[in-house]
Amino acid sequence: MSPASTTVPRVTVVSAPACHFCEDADQALAKLEGEFVIAVEHVALDSDADELLDIALDNL
Repeated sequence: MSPASTTVPRVTVVSAPACHFCEDADQALAKLEGEFVIAVEHVALDSDADELLDIALDNL
């Protein structure tokens, strides 16, 4: 197992058009990216990737 200091946290933002929550999340994550090493991924609400996220969450 690798040390925690080398693990980069991943954040997935599921976004929708004209979603102010998505915009708020982007702003907050941008501030965090200035202070910490994080990987931010954006997934459109109506994309195939979003459906895969739903399936993965259902199986937790």
